[in-house]
Amino acid sequence: MPTIKLADGKVTMFNRLESPHWQVAFRLADGTRIQKSLGTMDEAVARQRALAIYDEARLRERMGLSARAVSFNQAADAWLKELKAEADAGLRKQRNVIDYTPIVDRYLKPFFGEKSIDEIREPDIAQYRSWRRDYWIKGPGSKITHIEYERGGLLIQKPLPRGIKAPRTGTVNTENTVLRGIFNHARNQRWVTVQQIPEIKNEVQRKSEAKRHAHRPFTPAECQQLERFLDGWVGANHIKERERWRREAIQDFILLLMAGGFRENELSKKDERTGQWSGVCWRDVEFFTSTKGTPLVQLRVTGKTGPRETVPMQNAEFILRRRQQRCPNAEPDDFVMCLPDGSRIAGFDSGVRRVLKAAGLLQDPVTGRKRGIYSFRHTYATLLVTSGRVSPAELGANMGTSLPMIDRHYYHFDPKKAADRLADTTDDR
Repeated sequence: MPTIKLADGKVTMFNRLESPHWQVAFRLADGTRIQKSLGTMDEAVARQRALAIYDEARLRERMGLSARAVSFNQAADAWLKELKAEADAGLRKQRNVIDYTPIVDRYLKPFFGEKSIDEIREPDIAQYRSWRRDYWIKGPGSKITHIEYERGGLLIQKPLPRGIKAPRTGTVNTENTVLRGIFNHARNQRWVTVQQIPEIKNEVQRKSEAKRHAHRPFTPAECQQLERFLDGWVGANHIKERERWRREAIQDFILLLMAGGFRENELSKKDERTGQWSGVCWRDVEFFTSTKGTPLVQLRVTGKTGPRETVPMQNAEFILRRRQQRCPNAEPDDFVMCLPDGSRIAGFDSGVRRVLKAAGLLQDPVTGRKRGIYSFRHTYATLLVTSGRVSPAELGANMGTSLPMIDRHYYHFDPKKAADRLADTTDDR
């Protein structure tokens, strides 16, 4: 096997019997051995490539990087593998793996591809933003008509909604989280230095955008209309026992949403992707009497911001007492929203929408938008924040959300309600 020494004998070029191309091999100061094909049979070209590879490896070593450059695709796959390992160990949520993997596979890897991760800069991030903005409008996504997902072991095809627009602020910031995770993992593996990581700024949602996409709250009259409808709907004659159980559960679910501003998964929901159940169990319910002698209830729920203790409005105590009567055999580890035989409703979204439609409340008369479960959260928050009975900080803590979210999403100023204060109609002048 013929060999050629370069760089004062530090670099060796040689031929292998099984390959016509020249090979290069050398060791770095830390003992790492590098060997790779030079991809050519021309000796002069091979010499140039060998020295270039050697110089690049030494430069990376001086910068504190690994000897071999790593592509974005390789770094992303390594990060996902680490993310899954952390989820399996209980250090991360399995939901993170489920939510972040499609972002990597659909958007990030197709755009950044084989580009070395230590060569990605802010202009590349800006170009990605433009590409991602147009992905579903005139980019690769514009040619996709259906999406596929698995539910209950079955592969389901769902048509894409028409008129898909640019990603919302929350979507952009979720993808930013994934990007930062990949770069931070690359830094830990010495594939990139701290100085080489591009700045990835989160977007701030404008009030106009938040209000455009916000679910308008139900008016007090609409709430009364819905409660009257639910009473008649649950008490209807000629319905079978199990259907009555289901209606009772939906009724209590809706009233609890209005009383506490809960997210769906905080009360009861089955994650379609993981098959895991979430929600309040009876062990999480604590009945108590306030300092004023009012019977109330405290719930321990787990939501987007983690576990928290929350006190809903006074009528929640009655709703949960009634729930105990409707499900008298419930044990502490049973879900509050179980049916009397212990079975569960996988998701309340479709049931809530059917109720709203039947009650004539599905479509917002002002915006024309359809209402859903989140409309009740907005109703609760708007009622309390505009009543002045609690501070925004107290409300945010009780709902598991931040002050900016309260301001952007839940505060709907009604000048008529503040008319006396605005017009200064007091008599103490």
